[in-house]
Amino acid sequence: MLRSAPLNIGFRRILADNKWIRSLHLVSRRMSVHLSDSEDTFKWNLIDYRCFTVRSMYLDLLNGQTVFLKYIWKIKVPLKIRIFIWFLHRKEILTKDNLVKRNWQGSTTCFCDQEETIQHLFISCPFAKIIWRIVFMTFNISPPANMTSLFGNWLNEIPKKDKGHIRVGVCGLLWAIWNVHNDLIFNKKSFPSFLQVIPMSTHWIHLWSYL
Repeated sequence: MLRSAPLNIGFRRILADNKWIRSLHLVSRRMSVHLSDSEDTFKWNLIDYRCFTVRSMYLDLLNGQTVFLKYIWKIKVPLKIRIFIWFLHRKEILTKDNLVKRNWQGSTTCFCDQEETIQHLFISCPFAKIIWRIVFMTFNISPPANMTSLFGNWLNEIPKKDKGHIRVGVCGLLWAIWNVHNDLIFNKKSFPSFLQVIPMSTHWIHLWSYL
């Protein structure tokens, strides 16, 4: 199959939706592969002498991450909070849309009766919007448009000396939203209010200041 031109590829089903585009992408990647009868060898392409090093792998991972994550392990918050932020960025925390992927049969709606996703819970939910609005009115920091912005170029216009403090504050807000959400789901607490989140997050930020 690989030696023929064009490639001798056949599919038993019609390539619907984006599958056709993905197949073309696969073919384009194949075009850069040149087969020969020589013995196979391993090469590490991140450095010139083609031998694996942990440093080269680490630097490549850092360069491939968004701006926020370059600093995530340096933020002066407890380790479990940094791990939470890491999973949040990877979209792996167990919001209801992720639970469905694990064959969960419960309701998929947020407490505002819209579909619960990470983007919705932390950014788009009316509950979250009120909290980000308070941040804007208090510190004149525009709310992030989405999770990509939050972990990307959201703080580009902020002076460097202030970014570290803001990131700690963001960790506190996100952790507070998550805990209020879990109290509602698992502890049957009353419908959440932004008046719960703000004192909770400021309390944690005060505790983390000792770090």
